[in-house]
Amino acid sequence: MMLKIGEKIKELREKKNITQNKMAEYLGITEQAISRWENGGGYPDMELIPAISNFLEVSTDALFETDRKAERLKSLVNEANKNLDWDHKTNCRRIEMFRNILKEFPSDYNSMSFLSRALSYENYNPPGKHSEEIIALCNRIINDCPSIGMQREATYSLAQAYKNKGEREKAVKTLKESTIIHSLQNGIHYSREYMLSFTADGEEVASNLKYMLTELCGELCSGIWNNLICMEYDAYIRNDALSNEEWLEVLKRHIIIVEKIEKIIGAFYEDEDYGFYREGMLYHYCTLANYYMIFGEYDKALENIEKCAETAIIFDTEKPSRHTSILAKDIKIQGDYQLSNYGNHEEDIKYNQSYRLIHDYFSSKNNTVLVPVGEKRERKSYYEFYAPIRGHERFKAVIANLEKHAKIER
Repeated sequence: MMLKIGEKIKELREKKNITQNKMAEYLGITEQAISRWENGGGYPDMELIPAISNFLEVSTDALFETDRKAERLKSLVNEANKNLDWDHKTNCRRIEMFRNILKEFPSDYNSMSFLSRALSYENYNPPGKHSEEIIALCNRIINDCPSIGMQREATYSLAQAYKNKGEREKAVKTLKESTIIHSLQNGIHYSREYMLSFTADGEEVASNLKYMLTELCGELCSGIWNNLICMEYDAYIRNDALSNEEWLEVLKRHIIIVEKIEKIIGAFYEDEDYGFYREGMLYHYCTLANYYMIFGEYDKALENIEKCAETAIIFDTEKPSRHTSILAKDIKIQGDYQLSNYGNHEEDIKYNQSYRLIHDYFSSKNNTVLVPVGEKRERKSYYEFYAPIRGHERFKAVIANLEKHAKIER
């Protein structure tokens, strides 16, 4: 079997129209090594066999005797993403896990994308410290991955990596010269969703367009949230030069932004038939509650805690139906959501949003929030953070109500 492995590698490589140089690049070896194998002048090291098999996208039956590529890859990726927290320690462990996955599955673009994203979270201190690795990963996805969606995401990550490296001109050039990123002035008319809507007939056209509008509403709100709130918050965590007084001014602006997002969603769904948007609204209300706690405005904090609990309970109990709001009328509302493992508990535990609010937020002694205290910044557990209102009747009523609807499965 070993005598023919070089011939098989050559056959499979040429069948996929892959050069020796490209294969060597992905496997992290020399082109000469592949040439020797294919000419019968040597054999691959045993540790390279899984990577060769997965790169050529064949079962290792074609080389040896295994055929569990998909199952093993899925298991490794699930393990790497098991904990969804993005704290530094957890994220560094995730980075190493995806690096190891790519040693075995060198052409798995999904893992490249996950690794690029994880590296981006660590690419600030010092700025650009992971940019070279991110650039290499993104270029592979852009040049070789068949998924346009992943190419677009990689293009954005590539531009950010150049920016963090201090090469802003390259970042701008990357976006301006990309053939898959179109200008906003071209509008929605070149989007896949818009074009697909006109492959339908009759009422289905209107239904598809309404669905597209709901997607646009979501993208608008998440864009505002991610770019005007999350990025500034991450910068605050990483930037010691920003004073707490300056940061409190940022928080005041964040409150206005979050409230504007709520108004956008409320205008789109005038009947409060929010559907899956309720999950996002949970974070909005939690964020506002946190900000008002920091400013000592406890009545406003309690008001948002109550909204958060009400939203969680509806989210957990809502059954499938259809929107009644004008812009989304008759579009199916997704409901009856599955319990999820959010990564903060044991692997075999699943729980709903009501349970999550109690144990991961309002009463959590493990999860923390960064708060300005005088001239310093301190991490407090959520249990400690909410101590000033924990004895308030309104707060106790929220916890009691959530406990009635909290579900957990082991």
